[in-house]
Amino acid sequence: MYKSVVVIQARTTSNRLPAKALLPISGMPMVVLAAKRAANTGKRVIVATSDEPSDDPLVEILQTHQIEFHRGSLENVLDRFIGALNGCPDETMVYRLTADNVFPDGSMIDEIEAAFDSASLDYMVCGDGDSGLPYGMKVEVMTLRVLRQAGRDAESDHDLEHVTPYVKRNARCGFFSEYKAMEKNHLRCTVDFLEDYLRVSRVFAKVRDPVSVSAFELVQHLSLPAGKPAPEARRKLVLGAAQLGFDYGIANRMGRPGGREAQNILEFAVNSGVEYIDTASDYGESERIVGRFLATPRGASLKCVTKLTAMRDCPIDAPRHVVEAFVDASVFGSLVKLGSECLDVLLLHRAEHLHAWDGAVWRRVRHHTSSGRVKELGISVQTPEELDMIVGIPEVEHIQLPSNLLDWRWEEVWGKISREKARQSVRLHVRSVLLQGLLPLNDHQAWRGANVADVEAIRAWLVDQVDRAGRENITDLCVAYANSVPWADGIVIGVEDRIQLAQIVDYMDRDPLSPAQMEELRASRPFVGAEILDPTRWRHLQP
Repeated sequence: MYKSVVVIQARTTSNRLPAKALLPISGMPMVVLAAKRAANTGKRVIVATSDEPSDDPLVEILQTHQIEFHRGSLENVLDRFIGALNGCPDETMVYRLTADNVFPDGSMIDEIEAAFDSASLDYMVCGDGDSGLPYGMKVEVMTLRVLRQAGRDAESDHDLEHVTPYVKRNARCGFFSEYKAMEKNHLRCTVDFLEDYLRVSRVFAKVRDPVSVSAFELVQHLSLPAGKPAPEARRKLVLGAAQLGFDYGIANRMGRPGGREAQNILEFAVNSGVEYIDTASDYGESERIVGRFLATPRGASLKCVTKLTAMRDCPIDAPRHVVEAFVDASVFGSLVKLGSECLDVLLLHRAEHLHAWDGAVWRRVRHHTSSGRVKELGISVQTPEELDMIVGIPEVEHIQLPSNLLDWRWEEVWGKISREKARQSVRLHVRSVLLQGLLPLNDHQAWRGANVADVEAIRAWLVDQVDRAGRENITDLCVAYANSVPWADGIVIGVEDRIQLAQIVDYMDRDPLSPAQMEELRASRPFVGAEILDPTRWRHLQP
């Protein structure tokens, strides 16, 4: 009887790179390579795939290579995982891998097993957050007992599809952080897009034995030569597209970039390694401009975060069917303008809409998720109080909030944010890094329009912090601060032209602030009130 079992999740119905599990790497299908590498120290490995006809070719491949498999529900992946482990005792340690992540190997799994075995935990994850590992080396381990408990109690589509969220909310959880010193978080080795596949294929082409080679030798081949910045280093940068749709930001002096320049900005972003773009149905022509780029070969690699309409015209006493009509119009409008059959991420533009109209908005967007029109749901929040209102909601997979070096409000909840991210799979993007362009702006009239009385004091503090931190300018300092926030998965920044974007990319490539610099900044910064931190309260109102 095996003490531990590796279960690899695989299917052929990938939207971004169809049948990627069958693509060859080093002469064998990717799913086979993933299974053989996971088993290279003697672990039992089971590939859990669906019982849909679309996965028949995958099963034939597994049979040819004599790899154990189990077939179950396409949508209820949790049930599929548990079914793969029929006959195993509750104390079995279960490892969850995916077929598009081929770097993890048996030796890495053995190291994690030793730590898990001695930690008295129910669940441990390696590869999330500040793990030190490239994106695509995630390994989750849990006892079969807690997995079966999740199978009995979990009810939401989110829990059933993503396997472990229920476990992370209800079990004793921990992180495996032994690889943190590697500092390879900026690299990427998962296979979501064609470029990923080509990158990983090139790495394996450099090794003699693709099955036995250490995961960490592969990581060394993944790194680019010194002095040549890797596009993956900019993975946290999220291109804000509000400026593409209308004149946005207190510092905007150039207006909207023209059609050709907008496309050039988007192409430069992709070439620089940007993965996410942020837009909204209320951002003028932004979605339509983004949609035109998404339809190009280069644009296919971008993930798009858009936002539901702010519902300004919906009467406060509107009946349910009217509220649903507003939601439907926004969702279908975004689908049309983005030229997509499915939205990658849809956020509520206002956190208050979670409960407004007796919850009708949230129920309707969840309906669009279950119907396949929306992949992930999230909420844009403005304050820690709004964040507190939404944490723990299982369907919330994406949160966006404002954070900049003047914004003291999040300091007290950093620990809470980190704990929530550990308990459930939530991606968190920070916006307003430059406070809509105000922070670098040497324009006293604009600062006074943002309700700042003592402009000189704040400007002097910013300039002093630039000098103390050894940064190039205030923008560099702001980006470095955002890049140093431990729970930020993405940093949303908008630009007016390619020159600004190139500058931001350069700042993203630089080292973040040290803990000592962060502490000095937090201890010395001047206090500013919500009337300054919230641009909707400025005298120069921003949309």
